[in-house]
Amino acid sequence: MSATPIDPTDLPEYAGRLFDGYEQHPEIQRLATWYRLERAGTNAPLDKIIESNRHKTEAIAKAQRDGLLPTKYEPIVLLSLVIHQATLWASMTPEYAALGEQKSSADRRKVVTEAVAALLRG
Repeated sequence: MSATPIDPTDLPEYAGRLFDGYEQHPEIQRLATWYRLERAGTNAPLDKIIESNRHKTEAIAKAQRDGLLPTKYEPIVLLSLVIHQATLWASMTPEYAALGEQKSSADRRKVVTEAVAALLRG
């Protein structure tokens, strides 16, 4: 969580840096998926993750108040959309991912950052 701090004034690049982390450490996405499966339906969230997400949504809310980000989506929704765009390639099934591997890592990253930029243009 601390390896990729949020920059609410440049969410496309934030998504790109998240993408980079998933490319460099594919085990992170696998562990995150396993974590979601194991904790599904429990009411025992991890405080460190809650605090990290709270910090990110507060940073987005401030940037929205300051007119630096559009307000079309509430902060938690916008953060969710950015994160999911960043995990686009890392969260695919192996069969679909094989098709995506025809694109270079730089091309896949560009898709992520351009998608987030388009999202912000609304």
